[in-house]
Amino acid sequence: TLALARNGQRRLLTVTQPLTTLIPSGASVVLLNRVRYYSRPDDQGVLRLLRQVDGGASVLVGDIRQARFSYWDANGQAVTQPAYVRRVVVEVVMSDQGMHAVREISLRT
Repeated sequence: TLALARNGQRRLLTVTQPLTTLIPSGASVVLLNRVRYYSRPDDQGVLRLLRQVDGGASVLVGDIRQARFSYWDANGQAVTQPAYVRRVVVEVVMSDQGMHAVREISLRT
């Protein structure tokens, strides 16, 4: 197993350690990302929902009243242990219109 680093480019991975063996042509590469969803107020106190992928965060929805996260296993049962989570449901209530949006995020292991 080699450790690879991503420099922000979609198609460029850099080896972060010396190669000890040759990598055969056609070898597969698996890229694991650390993805984090969270809510946080901005400088004016407006609550926002953000998505962070491997360090860089971006605003998904601004001016929300509430964000709620629930975690589900492969059988559709609510769980609290991270090892069993296979799906995350994000519910957002917008501040100005009272709109309610739901998004499901499936996890691959």
